[in-house]
Amino acid sequence: MTKKHPSAGSLDRAIENLEFASLAQELQRHFDRLNTRLEKEKPWTIAKSDPKLAGEIIIKIAEELISVMPWLTILLPETAEKLSQTFADGQVNLSVGVLFPRVELETE
Repeated sequence: MTKKHPSAGSLDRAIENLEFASLAQELQRHFDRLNTRLEKEKPWTIAKSDPKLAGEIIIKIAEELISVMPWLTILLPETAEKLSQTFADGQVNLSVGVLFPRVELETE
């Protein structure tokens, strides 16, 4: 059974009201929270001393990504498909590629 996302109500309301900008904003907030968590918990550093804990962190992040897939499909169907392929059958398929490439903005 798939765990229901905590923001499911607001995501569903955005769709019902055809408020796609609101849907995009809510999804962006979700991804920002996940990114902040990754930067704070640093599983790539933890993996050196505690691979099991690093794996648990990554699994929780992956579950959070998967939990918003139904809504992500509406706005970014190709990204949602890549996400589905990345975590298909409970395995991580790294050959799918980067889901959300980092964008570096040039500063003047």
